[in-house]
Amino acid sequence: MMNVQKVLTIISFLLLAMTVSAQVSYWDHERNNPYIDLRRAMLEKEAKSKERHLYVKTNAVELAAAIANLAVEVDLGNRMSINLPLSYSAWDYFIPDTQFRILKFQPEFRYWLPEVDGLFVGVHAGVAWLNCALGGDWRYQDHGWDTPVYGGGLGVGYRKAISRNERWFVEFSLGAGVYRMD
Repeated sequence: MMNVQKVLTIISFLLLAMTVSAQVSYWDHERNNPYIDLRRAMLEKEAKSKERHLYVKTNAVELAAAIANLAVEVDLGNRMSINLPLSYSAWDYFIPDTQFRILKFQPEFRYWLPEVDGLFVGVHAGVAWLNCALGGDWRYQDHGWDTPVYGGGLGVGYRKAISRNERWFVEFSLGAGVYRMD
């Protein structure tokens, strides 16, 4: 019986300490205590990291090459997401023997590293149907949608907020992989 009473006393003391600590934290925060501000920022960041987000994105490099593209990224967990990009181009580039027609889908699973905020590594797989020609000397074309390019690879990237409300981001990524062209 004595052990149960000691345990209840210790638990009561801990609950009291947490309550007092919360009040002291509130008072110290009013005095701009850097420790309390840091702890509050850490708690806010932790709560924010548990939120699920949906990102709608576009690839600026592909847009510069006149390739329409759109990507959706969905958070799967605290440090995981899936990126689902789709690209399409039907351009002849104003010269009949120079063209770049493509339909590409390249999903990527991403793991966000806890050590550096915004840094991720990814694994992707992709499939694309192509009709590419450069000046009549070189040409690659799938045969009636029967021979797509397919493969996969690895990537690394970094995402940084560019607005104060953290609704606009810029993302840089670099990937390499092995793709088969029949």
